[in-house]
Amino acid sequence: MVTRKNHLNTDAIREIRGTMNRYLSILVLAALAVAFLSGLRTAAPDMQYTADNYYDRTHLMDGYVLSTLGLTDGDLDALAASGGVGEVEGCRDLDAIATDRIVNVRSLPEKLNLLEVKEGRLPQAADECVTESLLMVKLGLQVGDRLELALEEDNVDDLARTSYTIVGVVNSPLYVSLDRGASSLGSGSVDAFVYVPGENFTFEHYTCAYFTGEGLAVLDTYGDEYEDKIDALVDSLDPLAQERSQLRYDELIGDAQEELDDARKELEDAKAEAEQELADAWRELQDGRKELDDGWADYRDGEDTLARETADAQRELDDALADLRRGEADLADGRAEYEDGLAQYQYGLAQYKSGLAQYRDGLAQYEEAAAPLDRQKAQLDESWEQYHAALKPYEGTPQYGMIVSQMAPQKAQLDAAQAQIDAAYEQLAPVKAELDGVKKELDSALEELDNAKKELDDALAEMNQAEADIKDGWDEYNKGVRELRDARIEGRQELDDALEELNDGEKEYVDGLQEYEDGKKEADEEIADAQKKLDDAQEELDDVEECEWYVLSRFTNAGIVGYSQDSDRVSNLANLFPVIFFLVAALACLTTMTRMVEEQRTQIGALKAMGFSRLSISKKYIGYAFSASLAGGILGLALGCTLIPLVIANAFNIMYAIPPLEFKPQVELYVGAVLAAVACTTGAALWACLSTLIATPANLMRPRAPKAGKRVFLEYVRPVWKRLTFTWKVTMRNLFRYQRRFWMTVIGIGGCTALIVTGFGLHESIFSILNQQFDHVFLYDATLGLDKHAGADKLAEVERYLDASPWVEDYLLTSTTALEASAAGPAQNVYLFAVDNQERFEQFIQLGHRTDDAPVVLPDDGVVITEKLSELLEVSVGDTVTLDNDGKRVQARVDDIAENYVSHYVYLSDGCYRALFGEDPELNEMLLRYADGAGEAESDTVSADLMALDGVDSYSYIATLRDNFTDSMEAIDYAVVIIITAAAALAFVVLYNLTNINITERIRELATLKVLGFFDREVTAYVYRENIFLTLFGIVLGLVMGRFLHAWMVLTVEVEMVMFGRVAPPYAYWLAAGLTVVFSVAVNIAAHFKLKKVDMVESLKTVE
Repeated sequence: MVTRKNHLNTDAIREIRGTMNRYLSILVLAALAVAFLSGLRTAAPDMQYTADNYYDRTHLMDGYVLSTLGLTDGDLDALAASGGVGEVEGCRDLDAIATDRIVNVRSLPEKLNLLEVKEGRLPQAADECVTESLLMVKLGLQVGDRLELALEEDNVDDLARTSYTIVGVVNSPLYVSLDRGASSLGSGSVDAFVYVPGENFTFEHYTCAYFTGEGLAVLDTYGDEYEDKIDALVDSLDPLAQERSQLRYDELIGDAQEELDDARKELEDAKAEAEQELADAWRELQDGRKELDDGWADYRDGEDTLARETADAQRELDDALADLRRGEADLADGRAEYEDGLAQYQYGLAQYKSGLAQYRDGLAQYEEAAAPLDRQKAQLDESWEQYHAALKPYEGTPQYGMIVSQMAPQKAQLDAAQAQIDAAYEQLAPVKAELDGVKKELDSALEELDNAKKELDDALAEMNQAEADIKDGWDEYNKGVRELRDARIEGRQELDDALEELNDGEKEYVDGLQEYEDGKKEADEEIADAQKKLDDAQEELDDVEECEWYVLSRFTNAGIVGYSQDSDRVSNLANLFPVIFFLVAALACLTTMTRMVEEQRTQIGALKAMGFSRLSISKKYIGYAFSASLAGGILGLALGCTLIPLVIANAFNIMYAIPPLEFKPQVELYVGAVLAAVACTTGAALWACLSTLIATPANLMRPRAPKAGKRVFLEYVRPVWKRLTFTWKVTMRNLFRYQRRFWMTVIGIGGCTALIVTGFGLHESIFSILNQQFDHVFLYDATLGLDKHAGADKLAEVERYLDASPWVEDYLLTSTTALEASAAGPAQNVYLFAVDNQERFEQFIQLGHRTDDAPVVLPDDGVVITEKLSELLEVSVGDTVTLDNDGKRVQARVDDIAENYVSHYVYLSDGCYRALFGEDPELNEMLLRYADGAGEAESDTVSADLMALDGVDSYSYIATLRDNFTDSMEAIDYAVVIIITAAAALAFVVLYNLTNINITERIRELATLKVLGFFDREVTAYVYRENIFLTLFGIVLGLVMGRFLHAWMVLTVEVEMVMFGRVAPPYAYWLAAGLTVVFSVAVNIAAHFKLKKVDMVESLKTVE
């Protein structure tokens, strides 16, 4: 018995050494499965365990109290005395500006929410402070630098000093995320925290009171028990909250009203005293005024008399002056007429002389022209006399006619000359007549000039006489003027003396009146200011709302809750992926062990024939699988429980200020993961052994009979089958005849491909929603919360700023209400938009469907809800949802479902809102859309300007929200990367293992091919063809499986407030298929070298 056992053990060890590749493949598969399961399963608990230890170490509050009217020492004492409450510590804080950053200045904690020093030390002097590294980096500060704070005008006296020396850099358990809270300053959000000694705060009340619960420190913050107990403790403090808030209100209002009443009485007394003093001063002024008025009356009478007498004298002088002026004017007119007449006479004389000269020139020219004619005429007359003298002797004689005829040429010459001379005289005749006419006109003009000369001489004599008369008149006038001036000066002097006396008196009166007015104005202003202060104080007092206490747990802290939710997202990934890994690994192990048992069928038959029990024979194979899976499980556990949580935790440290990861002992998970790997592998080995050991030894010692040959489906497709070569036909038969091998390989490859598709698909589903939500659904860039008490004038001031801003392209005033929606599923927090004009509204928020392009129309009798909300409430179009607005519950019909990815929204028309709630929607928010080119700097400028306006409560920049969401999702992306890496590694191992098994299983077949003369490359091609087809079939199956696996995983990973993309992108399928092909090629290359080493002789040895 001992010998058998030793031989079997030796054989088992030899088997491991001889099949090390197979052994390592099982080990690696187990390691991957365990590492993936344990890593993802332990990451969230480890992270939460680390956070919980950090909270306990820093004494993080379990809850806190906020009061609308502040908290007093009495409130803290009452809170500490409440049952279940442990320690209590008050805190004072306010917001300030450090350079260009908004900081929350807080009092240094002593008992709760203790700070962890990263660099330097805690403050010891009043002018020292500590802050976080975030502010140090943003402002370029170092420990030892001075931090200068600027306070808002209303808070300028709330800090004793505004300059501090930075002595340390710290972490606060209150701020584990990047969210630092909201502020009324700047951009509307706090950028960092600063802690200073509490003595720097000058106001008495506390802004917050932190408390711990008794016995809660030992509980896990993220455990159900802690959550139940802190909820119970918070609920138990409700009576105290109501009692102390009413007491605080009564105390504050009562004290303030008493102070106001005392101040009002003092004001009335001061007012009466001031009025009496002013009345006495007024009477004295009135008496002085009467005396001055009488003096002014006498003065005016003297002025009137002087004015009257001087006016009469002046009137006489004015009449004389008028006569003189008229005489001078007449003289001037006469002289002007004389000058004009003289000028005309001289002009006429000049004209006469000019005409006479022209006449004489013309006459000379005429006489000069007529002289030659006269000489010619005399000569012609002499020629006529000679002619007649020559005829005269022949008159009456017969020769007379002959002579006349003989002398006819001479006569013709004389006639022609006579005609020329007559024509010349005719031409000169008009000139002569014109000269005669000019002579006559000149004689007439000379006569007129003589008459005008006589008239001018007479006028000159008259003007000389008038000039002498006027000179005498001016002498008399000037004498009267001098006499009037002297009289006026004398009277004026007397009046000026009287006026001087009156002005002195008037000045004294004015001074007295001014003194009275100043005193009265000062008294009125002081009284009015005091009255206004009293009225404002009374108005503020009347407007003070009832004091409210808000008792909240640490789970309202965004960082604490966000860290838990984000770690739970990672935990959600572990719900399915490790199962898939285990299934694929178990399938590969089953195939491996089945083939191993099948290979040693003859040995098993021999051992069984020798009398070894089934258990003894099975131990070898079960031990083989057990040792490989156990070693792989332990290795995977060591790597998975350390490396994967560390990677994920480090990714979360981008967003959260949590200390380095601490590993939480999770023995059950460790053991369970390893046992699961061992069970899958060992179970596969046990099943393979038992299924083989059922046969008799004789059957086992013979090789398994080959499967009966039969036609495969492709053989019935004759046109295709005829065109296949011999090697292709063999490949097709091998693929379809050995269906178990076929489906084992296809399912293994398909599972890995599906995991890769899911990994890449998850990445895109997580991050694609950012573009969809903030680029396609939300078209606005910022939201502006309006003060609900702001009037129309303050709203108009905000609109004027937005209209004038060059960075704000458009804005929309809308109504937004936070409420609860419920139906079949749990109630959900939603934001309700009441829409007045849908066309205008869709310029800021686009309503549409995710799956089609059909428009979403807001009805008058229904609501539109977002897709994720419809899934959580389990409602569809036509169903009814309940909307709860501060206790007012209404039911509305779902008319359509709109695309949305972040948060939950309900959209309805104004008319539907009025019909449901019985009131008009409150316009309390503005959506802003910035112009192209506006970035964070411009947003900060607009935000700072808007937050300074009275009508603005808050400001949110969408880009900041998008960045925060991106940071949050990046941590999950690290887990997705781990999934993709592990899936790729699993795919490679599975492909390698299955290919190895395929080659080993068919070693005799491949050796036969070599014996038949096949070259190495042909044998390799023979195997490659099958692997290629198996890989392609596996990829197709994996892509189909990946689609459904991705859809299921998206629903599993999603949190309530976010809807991830539902469809994996095409590139996820391409990458998954490509990686699978790459792994297949790599495995085939390795297989080629193994095929070259096949020993034909050894492989073909008969086993019988």
